[in-house]
Amino acid sequence: MFEAVGSPATIWQSFDLVTPGGTVNLVGEHWGKLELERPKMKWMLNDITAIRSFYFTIPEFYENQQMILEGKLNAKALATHAFPLGDVRAAYDRFAAGDTLKVLVKP
Repeated sequence: MFEAVGSPATIWQSFDLVTPGGTVNLVGEHWGKLELERPKMKWMLNDITAIRSFYFTIPEFYENQQMILEGKLNAKALATHAFPLGDVRAAYDRFAAGDTLKVLVKP
């Protein structure tokens, strides 16, 4: 399961929804303090693995954002594929194939 938002609500939702023995990939960045809000026994008994990522620092985020706002960086080129919400499985499969940059799922 991929959590790509980085909000505490979606992080906890990911842990609640992942299947026993599953993995939660935390690709959305949460910069604040995050403490266990659920009994960890359920996660431990279900043998859930958490993997987090880190792309760049907060100052680099603002630099990238400024480049987009100034038209120096075309961020639209980063989203190589888009799928409707009903095709989320196909979107995941496409991403897992490794031939995409960012795959969007639209509601």
